[in-house]
Amino acid sequence: MNIFGPPNVEKLKARGDVRKLLRALSYKKDASVQVDAAGALGEIKDARAVEPLIAALNLKHSEDVRMAAAGALCEIGTPAVEPLIAALKDNNKGVRMAAAGALGGIKDARAVEPLIAALKNSNKGVRMAAAEALGGIKDARAVGPLIAALKDSDEYVRMAAAGALGEIGGPDAARARAAFQQQLEQERRKRTTGTLREHETDLEKGLAYLQSAEWAAEVRRAMNARDQAARDEWIRQGRPGAGRSHRCKMCDKAIYGEETVIEMQKQAVCGNAGGILAAQRWEQDSGYRCKSCSSEYCKDCLEKKAPGNIYGGKSCPICDGLFEIIHG
Repeated sequence: MNIFGPPNVEKLKARGDVRKLLRALSYKKDASVQVDAAGALGEIKDARAVEPLIAALNLKHSEDVRMAAAGALCEIGTPAVEPLIAALKDNNKGVRMAAAGALGGIKDARAVEPLIAALKNSNKGVRMAAAEALGGIKDARAVGPLIAALKDSDEYVRMAAAGALGEIGGPDAARARAAFQQQLEQERRKRTTGTLREHETDLEKGLAYLQSAEWAAEVRRAMNARDQAARDEWIRQGRPGAGRSHRCKMCDKAIYGEETVIEMQKQAVCGNAGGILAAQRWEQDSGYRCKSCSSEYCKDCLEKKAPGNIYGGKSCPICDGLFEIIHG
């Protein structure tokens, strides 16, 4: 081992130095050295490397190291089968999962029964790896257990079992896989229907809200705000098209002559200054003048507070005179 730095894996592989490569496999300062050492041991295919490589499958090692160790065990092949079968019962779930994967890569029939047993492992990752490995080996003995695994509590295990049945083939496997796919489609449709129903419920709630008094009040508030904004902008621009403003004798509200109101209604409807509702509100700003005493009133006060007359109209509260529309 080089005391001045990491071991030179390429030189060790060229010399076929398994002993030092095994030491490099445990070189924890640099995972890349461990990965290279595992690959070299896989190429040399020396059975002495099997147990250390199985130990490297432990989850305490990085994923790259575990994958390299599993690949090396597949390369070693037959000498690794029995130790890998034993590793299916290891206390570490990472070792069990990787051992199943390696056995699937080696494709030795001796692994079929142990992998079938692993389909009932307490860890879902191990069950999934066992199903995938059985699909790789393609032994008909696995069909029945894989069909049973289609009812596993974990979705990914069920999918792995269905995939393995597709790899193995045969009438029983094909029927079970077709039934499983049909079940998946039914579940998908059920989920889709449920989602659509949720959207329909939301839509129904939305429509009910649009028809409610709360929504109507909110619309009125919004339109009033837009009306006021349109008026403010008109005033800011110097009241274009308007004559002088007038004041209601009763409420002191600003009122305008007929020509001004008409101009503002045009702007409201055609100039995007509040729309039809704004135009209707401008109608309320029309001013009326008493022909006798010249007192001026807004339409609202005239309609609600002025006394009626014999002609069916309204009379001036001050002198009982008749009214005319203010011009300008």
